[in-house]
Amino acid sequence: MVKVEAKVMHKLDNEESAYRGTVRVVLGEALSTSVTVMQGNNGLFISFPSYFSEKEAITGTALKAFSDNSGKAVLKGDTGLSVTRSFASYLENSSKAGIGTVVVGDCLKIDSISIYEKKERQGDYYVNLPSRKGEKDGKEKYYPYAYPLTTKLSNEIEIKMIEALEESRRLAEAKEKDQGKDEQQQEKDERQMEEEQLHKEKGR
Repeated sequence: MVKVEAKVMHKLDNEESAYRGTVRVVLGEALSTSVTVMQGNNGLFISFPSYFSEKEAITGTALKAFSDNSGKAVLKGDTGLSVTRSFASYLENSSKAGIGTVVVGDCLKIDSISIYEKKERQGDYYVNLPSRKGEKDGKEKYYPYAYPLTTKLSNEIEIKMIEALEESRRLAEAKEKDQGKDEQQQEKDERQMEEEQLHKEKGR
């Protein structure tokens, strides 16, 4: 079990609104995210963003913080997180080099991670975590759904994403090469069949 810390960032006391507040959640002292507290027919529940996680631990800790006078709650566990799985798909003829997913500590899955190739250096990539549009001081701003709190985890996510992308790219290029060979063989077989047909017709 990963250590989960929760702190209420915003609380709305309005029975007419389904939205009741926002809770900031920190996992393993290494990754931060935020969840929305909603009012449902059976009481309060947590609305998760476009990624999913170990919902029971996060839900329990977030709701405990929301109901506590201090606005805070902690579920003790092992600290420190690392990337346990990573996936990426190479995108050809796109502004993005690829799109990927990481699983952190087997408790949080982050989808829609964008991977870009630097224009000035081919084969050199950078990674952007998914974000949502918001506003601060009257100006439009983008907030990441989840972001690493440590340089170690940030670097690990970037390395794993780039490794996964390069593997996906290699597989795509190999598949394209094999497909090219199959097409050449098919053309060769068709030419051979045409030649055999011509020989048969001449022999009549």
